[in-house]
Amino acid sequence: MASSMQIFALLLPSFPLIAIYLVGVIFSSSKLGECRKAALLAMTGFGILLLGQLIRTGSNLMVLPAYRDSMSSPELANRLTALSLLGMFVTVAGTIFVLIAIFADRDKKPGIA
Repeated sequence: MASSMQIFALLLPSFPLIAIYLVGVIFSSSKLGECRKAALLAMTGFGILLLGQLIRTGSNLMVLPAYRDSMSSPELANRLTALSLLGMFVTVAGTIFVLIAIFADRDKKPGIA
């Protein structure tokens, strides 16, 4: 089994982005009452970005011998390539949602300044 220090070293670079995306989801959910459309788009975007980061973080673990078991090098390369492409497409989709949220109309409810 891989040592916890190896796992920690592989996962550490992902923690700041995971924290930022979680804060984005929480912040957008707090704004649901004020700007529903923009907040929903932003929450969806940050959630998708979080999913993409978790996919990339999980794929990092596949390079450890304990996690790849008896997988051949070409098979490992194919899996890492597929996960990398999936993570990229998910990240692009999340970024598009966040960009749409930035420019979405903010129909505030009456009485809110």
